[in-house]
Amino acid sequence: SLMRQMWRFVLVYTVALLLNVSLAILFHWLGLYYVLAKAVAIGIVALLNYILSHSFIFSSSKKG
Repeated sequence: SLMRQMWRFVLVYTVALLLNVSLAILFHWLGLYYVLAKAVAIGIVALLNYILSHSFIFSSSKKG
């Protein structure tokens, strides 16, 4: 249902935001220049968002 997809979307993108910030801080702490750390974090989270969007959020809409 649409409401279920909305809550899944909110869940995935909230986790993505927290993961993005956490990864950027971690990579910077490990010695990467801040801008590079942020770019790497964005790339990882973008890939994760793509996978979860297709497999978790919108999977039920493709079936029916």
